[in-house]
Amino acid sequence: MKERGPCGIWYGNAVFIVASILHASWAIALFAYWPTRYSLPTLGIYPILMLSGGNKGIAGFVLAAASIMGLVAITRIGMVKFYLLVLQQFILFASLGSMFIATYEGHYPDGYYPSSAGFIATDHVLYLIFAICHAYLLWQVGKGAAKLHSPVVELKTETGGLERVLFRDLAERKGGVIGGIGGKN
Repeated sequence: MKERGPCGIWYGNAVFIVASILHASWAIALFAYWPTRYSLPTLGIYPILMLSGGNKGIAGFVLAAASIMGLVAITRIGMVKFYLLVLQQFILFASLGSMFIATYEGHYPDGYYPSSAGFIATDHVLYLIFAICHAYLLWQVGKGAAKLHSPVVELKTETGGLERVLFRDLAERKGGVIGGIGGKN
Protein backbone atom coordinates (compact mmCIF):
# COMPACT_ATOMS: atom_id res chain seq x y z
CA MET A 1 0.00 0.00 0.00
CA LYS A 2 1.26 3.44 -0.87
CA GLU A 3 2.32 5.60 2.12
CA ARG A 4 -0.14 8.49 2.47
CA GLY A 5 1.35 10.48 5.34
CA PRO A 6 2.57 9.76 8.85
CA CYS A 7 1.95 6.01 9.28
CA GLY A 8 -0.61 5.98 6.44
CA ILE A 9 -2.73 8.84 7.78
CA TRP A 10 -3.53 10.93 4.72
CA TYR A 11 -4.31 14.15 6.58
CA GLY A 12 -1.15 14.08 8.71
CA ASN A 13 0.98 16.29 6.51
CA ALA A 14 -1.97 18.65 6.00
CA VAL A 15 -2.13 19.24 9.78
CA PHE A 16 1.61 19.96 9.85
CA ILE A 17 1.23 22.40 6.93
CA VAL A 18 -1.66 24.22 8.64
CA ALA A 19 0.44 24.50 11.82
CA SER A 20 3.27 25.96 9.72
CA ILE A 21 0.90 28.51 8.17
CA LEU A 22 -0.42 29.43 11.62
CA HIS A 23 3.07 29.94 13.03
CA ALA A 24 4.15 31.88 9.93
CA SER A 25 1.16 34.22 10.28
CA TRP A 26 2.03 34.84 13.94
CA ALA A 27 5.66 35.49 12.97
CA ILE A 28 4.61 37.97 10.27
CA ALA A 29 2.39 39.79 12.76
CA LEU A 30 5.25 40.04 15.25
CA PHE A 31 7.67 41.27 12.58
CA ALA A 32 5.12 43.88 11.46
CA TYR A 33 4.78 45.18 15.03
CA TRP A 34 8.48 44.80 15.88
CA PRO A 35 9.49 48.46 15.36
CA THR A 36 6.40 49.81 17.12
CA ARG A 37 5.70 50.25 20.81
CA TYR A 38 2.49 48.25 20.49
CA SER A 39 2.33 44.72 21.82
CA LEU A 40 0.48 41.68 20.50
CA PRO A 41 -0.79 39.85 23.56
CA THR A 42 -2.99 37.39 21.69
CA LEU A 43 -3.55 33.98 23.23
CA GLY A 44 -1.43 32.16 20.66
CA ILE A 45 1.53 34.51 20.59
CA TYR A 46 1.61 35.51 24.26
CA PRO A 47 3.50 32.48 25.69
CA ILE A 48 6.30 32.69 23.11
CA LEU A 49 6.45 36.45 23.59
CA MET A 50 6.86 35.98 27.35
CA LEU A 51 9.48 33.23 26.94
CA SER A 52 11.49 35.60 24.74
CA GLY A 53 11.43 38.30 27.40
CA GLY A 54 8.88 40.39 25.51
CA ASN A 55 11.18 40.75 22.49
CA LYS A 56 8.95 40.62 19.41
CA GLY A 57 11.93 39.94 17.13
CA ILE A 58 13.08 36.84 19.01
CA ALA A 59 9.53 35.53 19.31
CA GLY A 60 9.00 36.14 15.59
CA PHE A 61 12.19 34.27 14.70
CA VAL A 62 11.17 31.31 16.90
CA LEU A 63 7.75 31.17 15.24
CA ALA A 64 9.29 31.51 11.77
CA ALA A 65 11.75 28.71 12.59
CA ALA A 66 8.89 26.48 13.74
CA SER A 67 7.03 27.23 10.51
CA ILE A 68 10.02 26.45 8.30
CA MET A 69 10.89 23.32 10.29
CA GLY A 70 7.31 22.09 9.89
CA LEU A 71 7.42 22.57 6.13
CA VAL A 72 10.79 20.83 5.86
CA ALA A 73 9.49 17.97 8.03
CA ILE A 74 6.84 16.94 5.52
CA THR A 75 9.63 16.10 3.07
CA ARG A 76 11.48 13.89 5.58
CA ILE A 77 10.90 10.53 7.24
CA GLY A 78 11.84 8.89 10.50
CA MET A 79 13.39 10.60 13.48
CA VAL A 80 14.39 13.65 11.42
CA LYS A 81 10.72 14.33 10.72
CA PHE A 82 9.82 13.75 14.36
CA TYR A 83 12.45 16.17 15.73
CA LEU A 84 11.60 18.84 13.16
CA LEU A 85 7.98 18.82 14.40
CA VAL A 86 8.71 18.99 18.14
CA LEU A 87 9.05 22.81 18.17
CA GLN A 88 5.65 23.14 16.48
CA GLN A 89 4.11 20.91 19.14
CA PHE A 90 5.74 22.88 21.96
CA ILE A 91 4.34 26.15 20.60
CA LEU A 92 0.87 24.64 20.18
CA PHE A 93 0.85 23.36 23.77
CA ALA A 94 2.16 26.71 25.05
CA SER A 95 -0.69 28.46 23.23
CA LEU A 96 -3.09 25.92 24.66
CA GLY A 97 -1.76 26.65 28.14
CA SER A 98 -2.32 30.34 27.52
CA MET A 99 -5.94 29.59 26.67
CA PHE A 100 -6.43 27.64 29.92
CA ILE A 101 -4.85 30.44 31.97
CA ALA A 102 -6.97 33.10 30.27
CA THR A 103 -10.11 31.01 30.85
CA TYR A 104 -9.24 30.53 34.51
CA GLU A 105 -8.37 34.20 35.03
CA GLY A 106 -11.45 35.31 33.11
CA HIS A 107 -9.67 37.74 30.79
CA TYR A 108 -7.44 37.82 27.74
CA PRO A 109 -3.70 38.61 28.06
CA ASP A 110 -4.34 42.18 26.89
CA GLY A 111 -6.69 42.73 29.86
CA TYR A 112 -9.99 42.51 27.99
CA TYR A 113 -12.74 40.99 30.14
CA PRO A 114 -15.41 39.22 28.06
CA SER A 115 -18.89 38.66 29.45
CA SER A 116 -17.86 35.23 30.79
CA ALA A 117 -14.74 33.12 31.18
CA GLY A 118 -16.46 30.37 29.22
CA PHE A 119 -16.45 32.67 26.22
CA ILE A 120 -12.65 32.49 26.06
CA ALA A 121 -12.69 28.68 26.16
CA THR A 122 -15.32 28.36 23.44
CA ASP A 123 -13.69 31.14 21.40
CA HIS A 124 -10.38 29.28 21.34
CA VAL A 125 -11.45 25.63 21.53
CA LEU A 126 -9.79 25.13 18.14
CA TYR A 127 -6.40 25.51 19.89
CA LEU A 128 -7.34 22.50 22.00
CA ILE A 129 -8.56 20.41 19.06
CA PHE A 130 -5.63 21.35 16.85
CA ALA A 131 -3.00 20.75 19.55
CA ILE A 132 -4.45 17.30 20.30
CA CYS A 133 -4.59 16.36 16.60
CA HIS A 134 -1.02 17.55 16.08
CA ALA A 135 0.16 15.65 19.19
CA TYR A 136 -1.52 12.44 18.01
CA LEU A 137 0.04 12.72 14.56
CA LEU A 138 3.44 13.54 16.06
CA TRP A 139 3.08 10.41 18.21
CA GLN A 140 2.30 8.39 15.06
CA VAL A 141 5.37 9.83 13.35
CA GLY A 142 7.43 8.87 16.40
CA LYS A 143 6.07 5.32 16.36
CA GLY A 144 6.84 5.00 12.67
CA ALA A 145 10.29 6.48 13.18
CA ALA A 146 11.02 4.02 15.97
CA LYS A 147 10.15 1.16 13.63
CA LEU A 148 12.16 2.70 10.81
CA HIS A 149 15.26 3.09 12.97
CA SER A 150 14.93 -0.25 14.76
CA PRO A 151 18.24 -1.80 15.83
CA VAL A 152 19.44 -5.16 14.55
CA VAL A 153 19.70 -7.94 17.13
CA GLU A 154 21.42 -11.28 16.79
CA LEU A 155 19.54 -14.39 17.86
CA LYS A 156 20.90 -17.86 18.33
CA THR A 157 19.20 -20.34 16.02
CA GLU A 158 18.34 -23.95 16.84
CA THR A 159 21.36 -25.12 14.84
CA GLY A 160 23.70 -22.92 16.88
CA GLY A 161 24.18 -20.23 14.25
CA LEU A 162 23.27 -16.56 14.50
CA GLU A 163 20.32 -14.91 12.85
CA ARG A 164 20.13 -11.12 12.40
CA VAL A 165 16.66 -9.70 12.94
CA LEU A 166 15.29 -6.19 13.29
CA PHE A 167 14.17 -5.63 16.87
CA ARG A 168 10.80 -4.37 15.64
CA ASP A 169 10.13 -7.72 13.96
CA LEU A 170 10.56 -9.77 17.14
CA ALA A 171 6.96 -9.15 18.24
CA GLU A 172 5.64 -10.50 14.93
CA ARG A 173 7.40 -13.88 15.21
CA LYS A 174 4.85 -16.64 15.52
CA GLY A 175 7.17 -19.18 17.14
CA GLY A 176 8.65 -16.82 19.70
CA VAL A 177 12.32 -16.28 20.37
CA ILE A 178 14.47 -19.26 21.25
CA GLY A 179 15.21 -19.16 24.96
CA GLY A 180 12.74 -16.33 25.49
CA ILE A 181 9.09 -16.15 26.37
CA GLY A 182 7.15 -18.56 24.19
CA GLY A 183 10.29 -20.06 22.67
CA LYS A 184 11.90 -23.43 23.15
CA ASN A 185 14.58 -23.92 25.82
